[in-house]
Amino acid sequence: MQVWSIANQKGGVGKTTTTVTLAGLLSQKGNRVLVVDLDPQASLTCYFGYDPDVMESTSFDWFQKQPEVERNIINLKLNLDLIPASPLLATLEQDSARRRGYGLCVSRALSLMYGHYDYVLLDCPPTMGLMSLSSIAASEVLILPVQTDFLAIKGLVRMARSLDQLMRVRRQLLRAIIIPTMHDPRIRASVQSLRIIHAEFGDLVANAVVPLDSHFRNACADMRLPNDYKRTSRGVQAYDVILERLSKMPTPLPIWGQHAKKTK
Repeated sequence: MQVWSIANQKGGVGKTTTTVTLAGLLSQKGNRVLVVDLDPQASLTCYFGYDPDVMESTSFDWFQKQPEVERNIINLKLNLDLIPASPLLATLEQDSARRRGYGLCVSRALSLMYGHYDYVLLDCPPTMGLMSLSSIAASEVLILPVQTDFLAIKGLVRMARSLDQLMRVRRQLLRAIIIPTMHDPRIRASVQSLRIIHAEFGDLVANAVVPLDSHFRNACADMRLPNDYKRTSRGVQAYDVILERLSKMPTPLPIWGQHAKKTK
């Protein structure tokens, strides 16, 4: 079972779009896929039409002493399941100072699911707090969507420092890939930002760039997976190219902290 975290401490960079598109493509290829919403804002949960304020069983339960993970699962379609989020996840940051062991809760919950899924995708909140760090610690692969925008790059650089510290503590290899998103080649700032991402992060950068694509918004409005809404859209096609690289694990992706920088 492959566990992937989709994370970035900046919001609005395409984390949920990345999660639903990769999950849809993986399930379409016959894989059993679970998507988990760990964001108190619950964008992934809302994407599929569920109200996080009324959900009785959510990923918040993972942080209880004896989580019953099967109660949390919602079947979305053949081969694709969801564990929704609760706004109560926001309370865990302050509770973590009083209770030890929160950092291992995601790993423990996932250990109860081995054999049930081929892939688990964890949609993290836009912070480098408890939820994101717990998810990354439980994952084989870290996926970092980053908008081709100067502010988004600054956020990624700050996040890189936090990840470097995490890797020193973890003492374990973490494969990673950075996905440039919302790219508009007609805008000079977007083109320059893409060049900076390549220059700063070298071979960590994905083998395709996700363009601005209105089909993502339309798919969200209809609560449909992007690949079901329009399989041939430019955005979905870009994610499909990236997935080819991701799904060839254990063919190594670059290791965070050991990537080579290349100016392009």
